[in-house]
Amino acid sequence: MTSIISPSARKADHTTAPTAITTSPAIGNIEHHQALDAAMLKAVRAASLLEHACTASATYGRA
Repeated sequence: MTSIISPSARKADHTTAPTAITTSPAIGNIEHHQALDAAMLKAVRAASLLEHACTASATYGRA
């Protein structure tokens, strides 16, 4: 197996392998659905505001 040494480590004459990159654990099923629900609420709210703006524009004319 080959070790990968970063360019900065080569310049410093450091030969140890870089530390592992850790990632956060995968989002659970419940958290995933909560995130989707929040995104859906934002999208519905945005569509509602756009519809309201279009109706107001048609009723009162453009500013």
